[in-house]
Amino acid sequence: MKKGTFTSYFRRKQIIEVAAKTIAKQGFNNTSLEDIAANAGVSKGVISYHFANKYNLIRDMTATLMQQMNQFIKERVAESETNTEKLHNYIRASIEFFYEKRDHFLVIMDVGINHSAREESNPFSPFSYRLCRHEISEIILAGQKKGEFKVLPVEPLASNIQATIDGLGIQYIFTSDRKHLLECQKQMLALVDLALCNEKT
Repeated sequence: MKKGTFTSYFRRKQIIEVAAKTIAKQGFNNTSLEDIAANAGVSKGVISYHFANKYNLIRDMTATLMQQMNQFIKERVAESETNTEKLHNYIRASIEFFYEKRDHFLVIMDVGINHSAREESNPFSPFSYRLCRHEISEIILAGQKKGEFKVLPVEPLASNIQATIDGLGIQYIFTSDRKHLLECQKQMLALVDLALCNEKT
């Protein structure tokens, strides 16, 4: 391992964390590399040493936040036994992430909406969003094979479920109304069961 690798890793990690906190506080459009450098207690040159440009920093920051969110959800899904439980826990964990890690989701949304559509640095690029839909699609397909779920078109179902989850997250960003969010979660689970689950015999 090259000398300085550990130092470089932790410096990059620090800059990414500070970038996320700065954007959460100031907004993406009002945040510059100079702001991030000042809050990290380093020079702009240090940031340029570790990240080729702003797109590079935003890409790595967004990837880190998305990875943390995906890991949060996967851990909950892994606790499930049936595919119905997996889908329920996917939805529950996604919504719980909004109030447990509100700033994380705020930054992801802010970057996605206000950043340019460059695929390598936008969390809502076709590639990034495909990963979310794929996770839901796999659960639905497995549930259909085991007779838990009705045989319906999988991709539209996955897209609708993910879009509803994201919409609730946007509501929460603006309202911070946890009670309302949890009631929406309850109703969403009921609607998913009604539309997708086969009646138990």
